[in-house]
Amino acid sequence: MRITSVTRLLPFAIIGILVTGAASPAAPGAGAAGVLVVRVLDAVTGRPIANADVLEQESGTRRLTNASGEAVLRVGAALTVRLRVRQLGFRFVERTVTRRSAESVDSIVVRLDRAAVALPATVASASSTCVAEVDSASSRLSLDALAQLRFAAEQYDRFRREYPFRAHLVRRTTRLSPGGVPMQIREQEERSEASEWGERYRPGEVYRRSRRGWDVAILFLSTLAEGAFWDNHCLVARRVQDMGGRRLIPLEFYPTPTLREPDWMGTAWLDSAAGTLHRIDFQLMGLEDRMPIRRMDGYITMTHPSPYVARPDSIVAAWWYAAPSDSTDNWGLPSVVQVLRLARVEYRKGAPPDTATTVR
Repeated sequence: MRITSVTRLLPFAIIGILVTGAASPAAPGAGAAGVLVVRVLDAVTGRPIANADVLEQESGTRRLTNASGEAVLRVGAALTVRLRVRQLGFRFVERTVTRRSAESVDSIVVRLDRAAVALPATVASASSTCVAEVDSASSRLSLDALAQLRFAAEQYDRFRREYPFRAHLVRRTTRLSPGGVPMQIREQEERSEASEWGERYRPGEVYRRSRRGWDVAILFLSTLAEGAFWDNHCLVARRVQDMGGRRLIPLEFYPTPTLREPDWMGTAWLDSAAGTLHRIDFQLMGLEDRMPIRRMDGYITMTHPSPYVARPDSIVAAWWYAAPSDSTDNWGLPSVVQVLRLARVEYRKGAPPDTATTVR
């Protein structure tokens, strides 16, 4: 999904975001030999934790827990199973399970302790050009925040694969005159399968020329889970801020100095307790005078359809065809504004935990 325009107003596609996954957990029944049932609970309250990420480390098989906190892993004849269990807002746990036999149906209960910032077992590395820009304590905090942000993005991707859905969207596009008067307003309804949302990040190809003029790949939540994106971007975690009664960590990202083509900078706002995403602000950097589009800004707001999972709710983008004529840096109103709103969702194989209906 990209945007394309230069001489006329064309459809502007901006959407997407969630995580990597597998089939929905099913209760073991007849013929379910070689099965391990993992139940994940809050260590303090004893309540089940939905959408926890359960990984069998040898095979790489992973599942999300259901509303009862259970995930079913088919482990074949393996007698020893190494697990890693993690969830946003909790400390991850690694366990080794010894099964009764190759054909048995076994179970284990895993209790997770809460943490202000929960980290995956491995922390993603950052570019040396980024780490050198801040002191060691800030560098470590930024690395930890990066790991947390990537996990939050991965959580969406797993969710959309485990609970496939169709999104019904309303796109409203407004083109403005230099004086800010709407010259053209178009509203249309669209729909998209969750698996079709978003586009893989490719460094150097965010902005490119096409047969129709120019072409921009929009920043999606799933982009923040990709290693290629972070190989070409820096991230700095700033001081926690109170916004509407919520304590959020602003995670600022920007292109590395070695990236010469236009790319994204912005801020991801992460809940300091639960680790869930609430908003992503973005701006296209590195645009040059020879390019038809001179500036592009936008933001994505999130809704939380299921515990610990963020899904885009509204996406707003604006772009300018002309830069300020003076040195005041007063850009004024944009040339085009587009709002993409999620009207309702249809789940294809059953609703996720804490979602009472397939239509919102």
